[in-house]
Amino acid sequence: MGLNGPGDRTMIDRYIHGVRLWGLIMAASLLVSGTASAQMAISPIIVETKAYPGGVKTFQVSVSNIGKVPLEINVRVSAMAVLPGGMPVEAEKAERSCKDWIKVTPGKFTLKPKEGKKLVCQARVPKGVGGGYYAILSCHGIPASGEV
Repeated sequence: MGLNGPGDRTMIDRYIHGVRLWGLIMAASLLVSGTASAQMAISPIIVETKAYPGGVKTFQVSVSNIGKVPLEINVRVSAMAVLPGGMPVEAEKAERSCKDWIKVTPGKFTLKPKEGKKLVCQARVPKGVGGGYYAILSCHGIPASGEV
């Protein structure tokens, strides 16, 4: 189910007894100097799932190096804030954040050119919560040592 597409749901919570986890996943940064061709792709861009209080929800995210140089990737989970214009951004703290519930493995790795890796994301939902909670999973890539 995608945003702004057929069957799209708004971020207004429709679950009374469960917890809806909504995360925006994005390639937050690529640090490149010179004329190196560093590119990264992440899929899916948005994950929206339902979990129950006290439960565990596992999902996967694919990260691919579509460039020509090896990339050292660092993964981070952050709180998600929404700017007045509606743009979601990483934040240290935010109301309705689930960043502390989510563990991603691996958290740091190297991708060769044209190589991909599946990240396993596990959300442990605390007991006694309900409604929608949000986080941003970001991948930061830099060319591997000596590659530019």
